[in-house]
Amino acid sequence: MDERLFETPSVAISECNKLSNEMALLTKDAVHDSLDNLFINSGETNEAIADLENQVDVYEDRLGSYLVRIAGEKLSQSDSRTMSKILHSIGNFERISDHCSNIAVAVIEVDSDIYDPHEYLKKVRVEEKSVFNSFLEEYDQKYNIKKLQ
Repeated sequence: MDERLFETPSVAISECNKLSNEMALLTKDAVHDSLDNLFINSGETNEAIADLENQVDVYEDRLGSYLVRIAGEKLSQSDSRTMSKILHSIGNFERISDHCSNIAVAVIEVDSDIYDPHEYLKKVRVEEKSVFNSFLEEYDQKYNIKKLQ
């Protein structure tokens, strides 16, 4: 992104909007590839998903950093709203592309007979219970809650 655009924040935000649209298209491709991959697991498709996810990560890093810098400039209310929408959108696009990558990994594991949903769910329950208990303990201490006997 051209830093000279900081002199005209509206133009800079417009350019960011165009790039976020490109990011959306990459994310859409990752979603389509992930869905296709559920039915026909292909090493080529897995690589394409990984590549798309990496590209989306780069977009998110660069656009996010650029938008944060633009936020330091004097913005109109409309530009500020647009910037906020772009920031939220690029975060969501990045999250969706991560899910696509996770789907590709799960498909590989299922096809390779190394995916054990019972073991996975057991691990999630144990980890979530541990996290929940630590929050509960912190809450009890913070508010001096006495436990019932």
